[in-house]
Amino acid sequence: MKKTLFVSGKKRSGNHAIISWLIGQFDKPVLFLNAVNPKGQDPLENFMPIELPPNSYCHIERINGKKIRNYSKEEIAQKNHDYLLCSTENRSFEQFLKLEQFITSKFGKSEKIINIIILRDPVNALASYIRWKKLFKIDFNEARQISQRYLKQWLNHAKTIIYKNDEMQIVPIIYNKWILDQDYRDEICDSLGLINRDKNIDYISDAGQGSSFEQRNIDISRKQDFLKRFERLDASEKKLLVSTLNSEDSIRNISQTIFGNEYDIPTISSYEKDIFGILGKNKNKKNEPADILRDVAISFETIGDYHTAAKIMKQALLQRPSGPTIKRKFNFYQEKIKTQPQK
Repeated sequence: MKKTLFVSGKKRSGNHAIISWLIGQFDKPVLFLNAVNPKGQDPLENFMPIELPPNSYCHIERINGKKIRNYSKEEIAQKNHDYLLCSTENRSFEQFLKLEQFITSKFGKSEKIINIIILRDPVNALASYIRWKKLFKIDFNEARQISQRYLKQWLNHAKTIIYKNDEMQIVPIIYNKWILDQDYRDEICDSLGLINRDKNIDYISDAGQGSSFEQRNIDISRKQDFLKRFERLDASEKKLLVSTLNSEDSIRNISQTIFGNEYDIPTISSYEKDIFGILGKNKNKKNEPADILRDVAISFETIGDYHTAAKIMKQALLQRPSGPTIKRKFNFYQEKIKTQPQK
């Protein structure tokens, strides 16, 4: 085998757009194993068949939602392959690289192995993930735990690019630059020993039903829209996104190191006006000061800012010392801020 590409990325990071494009630049068809589970015993069984992009093949593919077997597992293992692209999502890159030994045992030693990490800025990646998972339909705290796990995995990929690039010989592909800049795509191909012809650049995979916002009805000409997904979220989704992003102290510095200030992390303080706007909808109700302070404090709780929530709830407690909800919430915030650094 001439080349083996291991491609890793987070869900909703443009993985399949980039993978389809990469496949299009090879001079011969590419064996493509999609979404391999590195914990599985056999990557020829533990992968996710999809509709194959042009210039690729696999022993199993998905056509019109149905799995079609083209070859047996034994037949595909015995064929001569010039190129193999093996991808995974939502896995640590170190875990993914453990597949190399198994791939070698199945297909023989590759002349060149290339490790690729795809990364999208955390604001738009998480915005797309929140919409795709429909997290606005479940309890806020449960949704926040799910989105926090996503963000931790994103940080694993970002830190791998920053700190382990040379050690692991990683070729990072930054989605935000890839989608807009042909010169950048040319540079990527040059580093991989390919010539960029931008084949498959407009191909829309059926993986994950396409875009989180337009599914497969994407207007490729409006590429800037892919970098403004945060603006498409509704108020509850934005609250979840801002809360999640501000739960990780390192996210801002890590993001700026890779993406600069163009995709800055929205702060909790920048979101305060939305919180008060929500409360303003109840301005015609005859709320006592304690009720208003209580509701404001709880709004800060929902975005994870327990320090501010405690300060405001303390004022509510002064207004209504015997209020059971106010006392319970204030004591809860006091416990939480013991383990939460002041932002």
